[in-house]
Amino acid sequence: AMALDVLDVVAATPCVEHVVVVTGEPEAAAFARRHGMAVLEDRPLLSTLGDAVQRGVRWIGGRHAGTPVAVVPATLPALTTESLTEALVRLGAVGEACVPDAQGRGATLRATSSPADFVAATGPRAMRALSRAGVRGITAVETGVRADVQTREALLGLSSSVLGPRTAELVHELSAAPAPA
Repeated sequence: AMALDVLDVVAATPCVEHVVVVTGEPEAAAFARRHGMAVLEDRPLLSTLGDAVQRGVRWIGGRHAGTPVAVVPATLPALTTESLTEALVRLGAVGEACVPDAQGRGATLRATSSPADFVAATGPRAMRALSRAGVRGITAVETGVRADVQTREALLGLSSSVLGPRTAELVHELSAAPAPA
């Protein structure tokens, strides 16, 4: 649900020209193809998230060298077209930049002025690694851009009014179901 809502936002964002989706989920791949996005198959058991990110960036770089690149994770359920546009403009003004997650340890959006310059870092220590690599953290963005959701509890903690439609429906269903033991 979150991935499809994020793909909807990316597809509707006017400043986004080329999209490659790295996924192992057939529904997300089919959705992306229907919207004219390139799809690379992810093999999560054989690679890391960082590997998948690097693969997508290399793919874009091989076809659109010198083009600015942004990585948008599928775990931003409160992302909107307006908030993504604003964040991409802010990141693009810096060159090598990212948006820290709400805790300030991980990174949500990551942008570079050129795919050849891209530094990948994922996980809860990403900001430390990116800072050491000279990537600037931009926090002056809407909260939905920083709300990287990794757990059921975090998703249920968000107001359904800020969520994409599929994610809001999922939250409704999860709220009605007992929490797993």
